[in-house]
Amino acid sequence: MAEFTVDLSRDIVHVKVKPEDRWDPTELVISGAGTTVRLQVTDDDLAEIAETIRTHLERVRYHETPDQQRILNAELDAAIENGVA
Repeated sequence: MAEFTVDLSRDIVHVKVKPEDRWDPTELVISGAGTTVRLQVTDDDLAEIAETIRTHLERVRYHETPDQQRILNAELDAAIENGVA
């Protein structure tokens, strides 16, 4: 058994699922901060991961969190309109 901690909280994170092929099982690939983590998983594993993430996001009411980029864009647009930017 191995345990790893990789702090990606301050970087852009890229996530993809590499489907299984003739030689390799399905992989959940998470990368950011110069690090790539590849988890070889089954479809059942992926479903459990997805459900755990969905449950967490519902608990923290993520869907109700304002889109920070949309807010920033609106502020920049307003500043441009007012000749401030």
